[in-house]
Amino acid sequence: MKINALLCSAILAVGFVSGCKNPESQVVGKWNGPQGVTLTFNQDKTFTQGGVMAATGKWSLKEKTVSLSVETIGGKPATDFIDQMAKMAGDKVTKAQIDEAKAKLTKMDLTLGEDGKSLTQKGANGQTATLTKDDGTATTK
Repeated sequence: MKINALLCSAILAVGFVSGCKNPESQVVGKWNGPQGVTLTFNQDKTFTQGGVMAATGKWSLKEKTVSLSVETIGGKPATDFIDQMAKMAGDKVTKAQIDEAKAKLTKMDLTLGEDGKSLTQKGANGQTATLTKDDGTATTK
């Protein structure tokens, strides 16, 4: 009888543990955004962005906020990319604007939806961009 009770307890414990989702597991995977942008979050806390502009970096999760730190853009260090874009713009951008752009790369926040199937970024101008988790059944519109 003791063995049956132990066995039942073990089965219940395994069922309980496997039913609890690690919040980070909701983030890991491919996400689709506007204009063909994709973000792929890896278990090792790195991410890649595909689409118009390729980027890579690291991510972290705190509660429902996914924070991105961009390391490369277009295969170059992100800060070098910003400097190159500023050089192309000439006197149309200030040093303060360049520094602000570099600072934004170190922490970009997205909010994980309650259902774990959407990520939303709010821009400084009040606009939002939403990505949806690719569950393998998405179709192109």
